[in-house]
Amino acid sequence: MKYIPISNRPNVSETRLTSISPSLRIDDRGYPHISWLEQQEGSNEVHYSYWDGLKWSYKGIPEVYLSESEITSSPDSLVLDGNNKPVIVFSRKSANGSVLTLADYGSKWDFNELEVTYDASWIGLISYISIIPYKPYPRSIISNF
Repeated sequence: MKYIPISNRPNVSETRLTSISPSLRIDDRGYPHISWLEQQEGSNEVHYSYWDGLKWSYKGIPEVYLSESEITSSPDSLVLDGNNKPVIVFSRKSANGSVLTLADYGSKWDFNELEVTYDASWIGLISYISIIPYKPYPRSIISNF
């Protein structure tokens, strides 16, 4: 894999906009996936990209989500599901508190939203992978101990 170093001020999307809250995950093939926020005057954008082995590829060009209000995310905002599909979580301010948004990608970005009555200043996801499969033992084996 070839990665291009970023000189001067790090910026995920190599634009003049401010890139914040990068979240990086590695898929089963060893390829990186990244989501981040870009802040610009009047709007905030959620972006996603992944390395396909040859180049950085984008889904939902130009952005995953565009909001007129402030978006909050974290370094734990991206996870990959069992099929290496991205799931991104973020929140934005609302009149009554915050709207929590879960964006997942099938053939397009799908959004599930939940409005809460508090200010969600941090939001993230945790991916749980079971290394040892659970196998219940028959009662007859356990009773012999």
